[in-house]
Amino acid sequence: MADIDMVAKLNDEINKLKKELDKYKAEIKADGEGTYDGLNYSAIVSIRETQKLDADKATEVAKNNGLKWILKTTIDENILEDEIALGHIDGKLFADCINTTKTQVIKFVKRKK
Repeated sequence: MADIDMVAKLNDEINKLKKELDKYKAEIKADGEGTYDGLNYSAIVSIRETQKLDADKATEVAKNNGLKWILKTTIDENILEDEIALGHIDGKLFADCINTTKTQVIKFVKRKK
């Protein structure tokens, strides 16, 4: 079995370093999107966008537009995607049902000399 005291101490050290790292990353991200060069590394700040269908809202849209055949208990996202792709349903009907989340991300790369 691992030495509990050693593992606990390592855990504490990692947590301290993580807090310090998060502080520095936040400072870099505060400057916005772009590439920032150090002597040996570059930091690339970008925006990651994710989208998720609001199933409750989409269910209401489907009910209000006579599209009950794509419903289970709530909207069947697979059927909805297929029917939009086939042109059987206008995807614009569901435009307000997409929740978009933007997350600022940072990546470090070693600079080429």
